[in-house]
Amino acid sequence: MKRLIFVICAILCSSLFVSAKDFREVVYLKNGSIIKGIILEQIPNETIKIETSDGSVWVFQMSEVLKITKEFSSRNSTMRMKNRHGEKDEFKTNGYKGFVDVGGAFGVGTYGDGLVSVSSTHGYQFNPYFFLGAGVGVNYHFNWSTVFIPVYADARGYFMNNDIAPFIGLKVGYSVFDGMGFYFNPSVGVRFIATPKLGLNLSIGYNMQRTDITFRQYYYNPRTHDSYVNSYDERNTIGGVMFKLGFEF
Repeated sequence: MKRLIFVICAILCSSLFVSAKDFREVVYLKNGSIIKGIILEQIPNETIKIETSDGSVWVFQMSEVLKITKEFSSRNSTMRMKNRHGEKDEFKTNGYKGFVDVGGAFGVGTYGDGLVSVSSTHGYQFNPYFFLGAGVGVNYHFNWSTVFIPVYADARGYFMNNDIAPFIGLKVGYSVFDGMGFYFNPSVGVRFIATPKLGLNLSIGYNMQRTDITFRQYYYNPRTHDSYVNSYDERNTIGGVMFKLGFEF
């Protein structure tokens, strides 16, 4: 468990570090103008040279400058590309959103089990930071040779409105088919915007499946040479650390 916590923290820290590269400088002038871009050169008490997003280079006397700050680059907050009409498309931050995830897990705990998984989720992106939807998946557990089909609600929260954004997710539902029972899957990950219509995400989480596990006890009577089997079901948790690759559209 300590190793899992360490991996999760490492993912979040690296994501925040990468996203921090999306800062840009903002120069406030005394005349009320605001210039945003990348500072190319700054000579103390003399001049400052800044390049804006359109490639223009501006030079100002330091006596004209009120203050200099940093902010997240709204230009990098969503990926934009020209469509066939010459207009700019951008990655949707509200409206319908769909996901397809594939992954696998290795077992943890007394009844932990490895598995392979595929799932599809559909719902609504309320703003750049929150998604809520529902979906269905297929999880095949190796050692138990059991297929679970979880039907779940899915919530995701994004920490940033950038091309690279860390997120947390939570799936809660109920599984049917071979195995039945409560399904719970929290996760953390990173979303990468590949094109205006496609995002990729990598995540790590804990897959918890409650279900009835059948136990068999074998008995043999040496006097009569009779043998018999006693079977009973017991409700237990099948746990696993899950890794997923997702496609967001």
